[in-house]
Amino acid sequence: MSTVVSDYFDRPCKKITKVFHSSQFMKVGDDTASYDRIKTRLRHKASLQERHMPDKINIQKDWIRRHKENEELEFALLQRITCLERVKRQKEEEQPASSLIHTPGPSNPKRQVTLAEEHYFRCQRASRALDYDKPSGSLTDEFDFLRHHRNSDGQTLAWEEDRIACALLGGCCGRRCRCCERPLRCYIMPDSGEGKEMVGFHGHCTAECGCCMRHRGFYRPDSRLKALDPELATKIAVFNKSHYVEEDSAEEAGDPVADALAVVDALKRQA
Repeated sequence: MSTVVSDYFDRPCKKITKVFHSSQFMKVGDDTASYDRIKTRLRHKASLQERHMPDKINIQKDWIRRHKENEELEFALLQRITCLERVKRQKEEEQPASSLIHTPGPSNPKRQVTLAEEHYFRCQRASRALDYDKPSGSLTDEFDFLRHHRNSDGQTLAWEEDRIACALLGGCCGRRCRCCERPLRCYIMPDSGEGKEMVGFHGHCTAECGCCMRHRGFYRPDSRLKALDPELATKIAVFNKSHYVEEDSAEEAGDPVADALAVVDALKRQA
């Protein structure tokens, strides 16, 4: 590989470097043209790198895949926690506080919320570990660029990029409910000065999305999460006006979601 091409790969984009070192998030605002130019430049560099340095690109693709899988797991956990919290509130309204009825742990929504929160905490730590282990390159630069820039409504550019995939898979981005536009969780993020800012963590639909349960008419728990007691899973389904479908009854049909995701990824690569 020539020295010119190597220098083109290794020379960082000044604006991106400034963003990553000064603040964790930046808002795009009205300056969308310059950010589009940066994305185009990064993708052009990635295509050249894939041609001249395929091994390096494959390492980056594997890291991005692991990061996105962990992030999708976080989406599913937060959506399950939301459903469990709603079932828990409904139970508290129907059952007096003085009641001595004991609910076993597997079917106790409060206990399952605690377990889901612990799993979510482990996912956050895994995400942090992945950030420390990030390989350098044009693909991971673009991935970080999309994650660290937000639109005027507070969603990341990476979230915007995934809206089409969410809609194609039957998620809320393809309906008028606008569920994905609302944050799954909010937290306070210190900025580069002494101030603080409320930041939303936005995601896309998984099997644990209550709105998708109502729309599709069934609930099959995400197999990546801790298995729910059938009684509690049924309560979640009933709350969301759907029917609980056990995992075993759907396994014989294969995994159409995985097939659809593969098609979406192929379309992205062609674009």
